[in-house]
Amino acid sequence: MCEINQKHQKQNKEIFLSNLPIELSRYIYDYIPQLYCNQCYKKLINYNKCYIYYHIQIHKKLFCSYYCAIRYKYNKYIYFLQWNLIVIAFRISIIISYLIIIPYILLNLMFILIFRFINMIVLGTF
Repeated sequence: MCEINQKHQKQNKEIFLSNLPIELSRYIYDYIPQLYCNQCYKKLINYNKCYIYYHIQIHKKLFCSYYCAIRYKYNKYIYFLQWNLIVIAFRISIIISYLIIIPYILLNLMFILIFRFINMIVLGTF
């Protein structure tokens, strides 16, 4: 039982397996790297081995409750939504810049052409 005296590191915390129940120490290397939050970790450590089966697994992550899983999915969705909003804002800024810059250039060209046309009429250089 050399694994009982070992320790495992998770989020800057050392977990001494000798402090855990023997049944739980067998599963600890499988479950701790997959836990999502500190609350999931605390619930795993404070309960016995039977409680492990109540953890919810989604995409190789373990959650202590449906609330924690929904919060994880919500955070992923918000992150995805923020990046989409940034891309949409960037595209809108490009469109607005085209709408401002192109008429400005065309307006300058029109003034230059009008000035040249008036210059040709006055000087009679057709």
